[in-house]
Amino acid sequence: MNLLLRDFAGREKFSHYLTNVCLSIHSQFSEKSRESGQLEQLAFSLVAVKTAPAMQQQGLSLIPDPLGMEQGELEGHHSLLPLSTLPGHPGTSVGPPITACEFPRIHCSKAPSGFRNLEQRDWQLSRYTMFGVPQIFTENAYILCSNRTQCAVVAGPDVFPDPCPGTYKYLEVQYECVPYIFLCPGLLKGVYQSEHLFESDHQSGAWCKDPLQASDKIYYMPWTPYRTDTLTEYSSKDDFIAGRPTTTYKLPHRVDGTGFVVYDGALFFNKERTRNIVKFDLRTRIKSGEAIIANANYHDTSPYRWGGKSDIDLAVDENGLWVIYATEQNNGKIVISQLNPYTLRIEGTWDTAYDKRSASNAFMICGILYVVKSVYEDDDNEATGNKIDYIYNTDQSKDSMVDVPFPNSYQYIAAVDYNPRDNLLYVWNNYHVVKYSLDFGPLDSRA
Repeated sequence: MNLLLRDFAGREKFSHYLTNVCLSIHSQFSEKSRESGQLEQLAFSLVAVKTAPAMQQQGLSLIPDPLGMEQGELEGHHSLLPLSTLPGHPGTSVGPPITACEFPRIHCSKAPSGFRNLEQRDWQLSRYTMFGVPQIFTENAYILCSNRTQCAVVAGPDVFPDPCPGTYKYLEVQYECVPYIFLCPGLLKGVYQSEHLFESDHQSGAWCKDPLQASDKIYYMPWTPYRTDTLTEYSSKDDFIAGRPTTTYKLPHRVDGTGFVVYDGALFFNKERTRNIVKFDLRTRIKSGEAIIANANYHDTSPYRWGGKSDIDLAVDENGLWVIYATEQNNGKIVISQLNPYTLRIEGTWDTAYDKRSASNAFMICGILYVVKSVYEDDDNEATGNKIDYIYNTDQSKDSMVDVPFPNSYQYIAAVDYNPRDNLLYVWNNYHVVKYSLDFGPLDSRA
């Protein structure tokens, strides 16, 4: 991130040097992040202010009250740029990509009554970590970078000496968001049904959360052949259980199967009757890309055991976005491809030895494919059991047979989706929307 200090010539109100210009940068962490040590969200706020002598004499650590500010550039007024007007970037909650943002210039020589004491502030963010700057003032504009940015800047008079005393200043901020890094939890050793949310009206469907967004939003798509073209969003688990949707998205195409995912603010799904993956931007509500998965079987040619046009299954894990499918070239056996979520280009492909039509479902964790084999309610023979019986490690291009019991209370598994943020499985099983917890061990030679 680059910071550039600029001045406005001809202004006489700022007579102090930059020792009285306070720049603060705040890193926001959630409660979970503090426990795990992982960065949950980062917000930064930059403001140049003049400290009135009366304030200094009172020894207050003060912040401007954004609610009391007015738009304008004259003395005693504040030129605000509301967050809703700021263009955003991939991984944030605001709009399309940008490369730079010009923050407003602020003149803060108003009475102390126009400020709030720092300790009295009703903070909306979970926690701030402040970098050592005396007389910290905050927050006139900030950018929430969700989980796509990690940066730290120590700002102070030693870093930004005042090049032109006696003038107004403003800062131009340029930033670049980098992919959020998830730590691999290890090799999957145990699966447990931990929560039953509700019973749906649909036997099959899928539900998930976006691992790159810190919100509690849940995305829900019951599946009906030749009729599925809507995604429903819920703001929280409570709203999801109570059936109170936040919004619905009308999709540009109907959907084949239950293999959709939401990743970094976009929906990815298999376009009906094709081997194509469609990317639908949830912020703009427009289709933002489409890619052909070359040679992929589709539309009930190589589905999972339950059918449901589940030939092409999307998955996300610590390494990104994946496509699980089968090809005639691999004799109907599972093929794994890693898909770039921004260019929709395939970045790697691995052929496995597991027949896709024999699998009930599959998911990815840390670049390892886990294949579920389960009993269905109309099976004549239940001797096959319910378990994960095959894994394939894409890092090593190596597979192995395993035996990890897999809960199957309702005997019609239609979707299994892993979320690397909470390390849980989001499962749809015979009308029932359920969540599975996982146990992990160290990665060993089998994986």
